[in-house]
Amino acid sequence: MNNFLQFLLIATVLVSSASSSTRASTLRGSIVITNDNSQDQDHQDQQRQRQQLQYQRALKELNNSNTVVSQSEHHRHLTEETMCKLYIQDTIYDSTGAYPPGYSVEEWVCLLPPELSAKHGGLQYVDIVDPESVEGNVILAYARSGISILTVSEAIIDVQESKMYIPRHSRAGVNDEHSSIADQHVANTMGQSGTTDNNIDEGAENALRREPRRTNNDDHVNNNQGNQNLAKSMGNLKALVIRVSALDSEVTSKPDELRNKIFEDGSCLATQYAACSNGKMTISPYQGTTLDDGTSINGILDVQVNLTVSENKELNILQTAAFKVAQEKVGDLHSSEFDLVMFCMPPGTGGWAAFALVNNKFSYYNNERCTYVSAQMHEIGHNLNLANSGQDGESLTSDNTGFMGFTPRMGDTYMCFNPAKNYQLGWYNEKVQDYNPLAHKDAVRTFTMNGVSDYRRTIKDESKTIVVRLEMPDMIQDYYIGYNRKDGINRDTIEDEDKITVVRKEAGLPKEYGASSKNAALSIGQSYVIENFNDEKGRSIEIKYAGNTNDGLDAIVTVTDVKNAPKPEKAPCANHVIELTTDKYPQDNSWAIVEDGGIGGAFGNNPEYKDANTLYTTTVCLPYN
Repeated sequence: MNNFLQFLLIATVLVSSASSSTRASTLRGSIVITNDNSQDQDHQDQQRQRQQLQYQRALKELNNSNTVVSQSEHHRHLTEETMCKLYIQDTIYDSTGAYPPGYSVEEWVCLLPPELSAKHGGLQYVDIVDPESVEGNVILAYARSGISILTVSEAIIDVQESKMYIPRHSRAGVNDEHSSIADQHVANTMGQSGTTDNNIDEGAENALRREPRRTNNDDHVNNNQGNQNLAKSMGNLKALVIRVSALDSEVTSKPDELRNKIFEDGSCLATQYAACSNGKMTISPYQGTTLDDGTSINGILDVQVNLTVSENKELNILQTAAFKVAQEKVGDLHSSEFDLVMFCMPPGTGGWAAFALVNNKFSYYNNERCTYVSAQMHEIGHNLNLANSGQDGESLTSDNTGFMGFTPRMGDTYMCFNPAKNYQLGWYNEKVQDYNPLAHKDAVRTFTMNGVSDYRRTIKDESKTIVVRLEMPDMIQDYYIGYNRKDGINRDTIEDEDKITVVRKEAGLPKEYGASSKNAALSIGQSYVIENFNDEKGRSIEIKYAGNTNDGLDAIVTVTDVKNAPKPEKAPCANHVIELTTDKYPQDNSWAIVEDGGIGGAFGNNPEYKDANTLYTTTVCLPYN
């Protein structure tokens, strides 16, 4: 068994323990984002079974596969001792017949160093391809976008396809200032000889024992997490928008329209980020002149590539050409002179809608997507190190309470982000609370919650909060509670309007990259129970939307340690019957009986309505008083 095969087998076993279920990492590149609830399977026997299945699959595939990389083709070049920075590239596709709504792909790409880029015709980013199509290669399981460095002893770069092939015999490793022991262990075993299948299995087991998954209780990581997010979510960001034209295709919107739709409109990238951050993050058009002829730049740069889209339908070809021409006009786009760089690409390169590099400055938009605030906010969110927002049991872009879910083609949209993203961005630090319900002396804790649109009016009221983070110190997940108030800067939120949302961040520390999953959306009187909280058997936490006061401004939420809470006494009551006939959208039909005064508590609310145009009867017992 050759050395590279040995490495890949160790990698396959490791990834089940090491990588997030929401972002499987692989040297091969593309991973379709689908719903995966493996993070919910906490039992060791289930985890071990998955590991063994991955191991057996890898063994079979690797023994039967062949590397097909021809070095004789003129567009492929051998390079040695290559180091490049890793980034996640997240691409979302238009919801057409070919792609369902929210279809998204993540892949790892590598930024070539300047000398290597110049040697290969200005090529900037390459997809990483290993000789085997095995998902979950551990060499990237601990990689962090914009921070980790990939080192390979030998690689083949395909300029035409923008790919970097890693041969079987090449040594590879991923490092950054917080490198995992498991990464180092696997990388250091590459190139050793005299190994057997048993040694491979033992090596994987040793690596698993040596490097547990990072958790929220990891003091070393927590103390350094402020340095991990290289993208800026505070201050003023200078943005350059590059409008790309080919010989036979150009972006539909003219420069003045792009400037308006990105920087000036009442609902656009600049105005909505300023609104959601309450002015803590602003985006302004880059001001300068071109290097070739001194033309003034006011946020928009027009570039012409000497290509036809009809004969070069592969996006990477147009992308590389546009990047090269733009740098000839304004200099190094990687320099600190530009905080954000947005490429508006001409039509004709496929069904992709937009993509961005995570924890980086670059984003790309397919023609008119450049003018949609929903696309702008989502992709720049990735630049700011935000992951996608999903919903429990559905796709990982299905949380439409905020911009990091999938939003359809929309122009003016007044909306912000979900509670996990609001916490990560740091815009509401005065209005967030960290709370471990198992460590608190009181079994019941009450929070008065406001929506993001009410931040300014309640900033001096310390009794009110915007995000509650439920800490699970021994887990890689945390829960976040927010009030999705449909008002002001958030008045166009697409779903769960005026409800309390409970979001679980699947992996990554609070200020790190990590996908989130919306687990519940509560109306007044409804509750959601988290069982085995912090992986403690029998310890359940109940989150209840207890009431609403102050004309909708204040949502009253209780968080209860069920085991230690006193049992509520049931007051004498009389039965009343509520009848409701649903319309053609049954899930949008709701009602609640709330008290007039007090905390606006609920004494009855609707069940789940599933069938359209159907009569539902509900019995509610209302207290005599």
